[in-house]
Amino acid sequence: GFDQEVQATIMEGLHPNSRWRDSPRVWWVERFQEVIESRKQQRCHGHRYTGRRRSLIEAVCRQIFSSSFASVRAHAMETVTFSVRYHVGAHWPLVQNVLLPALADETAAALRCGSLTGSEADREQQRLNDSLTGLSGALGGGIQGL
Repeated sequence: GFDQEVQATIMEGLHPNSRWRDSPRVWWVERFQEVIESRKQQRCHGHRYTGRRRSLIEAVCRQIFSSSFASVRAHAMETVTFSVRYHVGAHWPLVQNVLLPALADETAAALRCGSLTGSEADREQQRLNDSLTGLSGALGGGIQGL
């Protein structure tokens, strides 16, 4: 069959997959799709939640409650949702090390907000609204699979 690739081809020297060009197009397209899918499977599964990957996911997660723009918070939530699917052991450490401490900090800030007055109180109230909106969205199911 075509899996053996016994036929000689003049296209073989162009690049690693060029020998497929002389094969029937249907087979070539299916085989190429299989290769691309296998590469995707290798890239997208089973990564450890350590090192630079952990730092990046946690930094993006912090944008969920630190950004004052709703679109940035929503995009950060989508990114974290996608990322935790493919990183082993990301769910609970993300909640425990990022989201719950942020919730505790914002709860304490909400209690302190009552002692502020004037424009300082307005700024802090807006910041708290943005932060708590992002946190409630994340903890309330916005990050799927968390």
